[in-house]
Amino acid sequence: MMGRFLLVAVLLAGCRATGAFVCATDDQCRHAGALGRCEPVGYCSFTDGMCPSGSRYDDNSGPGYGGQCVESSTMIDAAIDSPPPFNPALCPAQYVQINATRTTTRYRLVTPQGTFLQHATNCNDDLVGATHLATPQTAQELDDLSQWIDPMPNTGAQFWLGVVQDPNALLPDARWILLDDTNVPLDLWKPGDPNDSDGDENRQEQFAYFDKSPINRRMTDTPGNTGHGGVCECDGVPIGPSATVFVQQ
Repeated sequence: MMGRFLLVAVLLAGCRATGAFVCATDDQCRHAGALGRCEPVGYCSFTDGMCPSGSRYDDNSGPGYGGQCVESSTMIDAAIDSPPPFNPALCPAQYVQINATRTTTRYRLVTPQGTFLQHATNCNDDLVGATHLATPQTAQELDDLSQWIDPMPNTGAQFWLGVVQDPNALLPDARWILLDDTNVPLDLWKPGDPNDSDGDENRQEQFAYFDKSPINRRMTDTPGNTGHGGVCECDGVPIGPSATVFVQQ
């Protein structure tokens, strides 16, 4: 069976050195210019006329799938149904569930201090297209993260999140987005932030961390070259095109 090369076009692209290639979106399944499909089981398939379904799993898929024909029922169901929810079983083993109600999201704490880009790269490389710096949707999620981290000894207090500002924003509180390109809820910020240090937009504090201390548990804007820990999230959501541009500028 001819091997295939999977080109992953996402922020800070990379893949795990060992193990099966796991996909989260169709864009991660490419071979010789052809776009494949990310099947509901989390593996890539490509067109193959020798299979009754017309598709065959990539050689790099997991045991029981690699090089096998995709079952016709799977293809039909996938075409009719909406995309299945992300399967958290695909997350790397070091990712854990921290809230009983948030069943499809897993987190990993990184305690060594580093820059935003260092942590963003670290998180992204765990499972490309599915892992990234954490992108909290609610203030309760920040509270949950804080309560999860707080009992752990020697972790520090401040941790990078997947939050970035448009470098062309004209105001300190304008054009902040999460790495999935959604807007940042205002109640995630510490009172008075984001303020770019002095209340004037000087394009110096374009990223955000949160403080897990009980009196804080909210975000602060800061330059990307400061040192903090980080929280990685595995939820099957790829990094958005706008966030990719904002980080690179």
